[in-house]
Amino acid sequence: MKFHSRHSKISAWNAFCWKKGHTMNRSNESGISKGMLLNLVQESCMEYHELSAEDKNRLIEEFSEFREAKAIRVCVTTKSKINDITHTLKAVENEVCPFPPLLSLLFIAIFSAP
Repeated sequence: MKFHSRHSKISAWNAFCWKKGHTMNRSNESGISKGMLLNLVQESCMEYHELSAEDKNRLIEEFSEFREAKAIRVCVTTKSKINDITHTLKAVENEVCPFPPLLSLLFIAIFSAP
């Protein structure tokens, strides 16, 4: 039983934090500690409040596009590749030879006839 559901509406703050994290990853700043994260949030909070409503809407649109692209992406594992190939080969086998027992009897009858 699930008591917590996901919210589908994207907040401007979450989109802003995603954008900050995205730009930090591009600049290769890694190894952020809790104290550094707190300072970053405080500094970003001031920057966030200075944004106009238009900028916030643009951030939300950009984040929603990223989120949709992430949801569409297919996670392919080795097991799923093997299953896909197995089912494809089985379908090809069924198309090429739909009645294998009957064909084997037919071949036996043809080749064993004098």
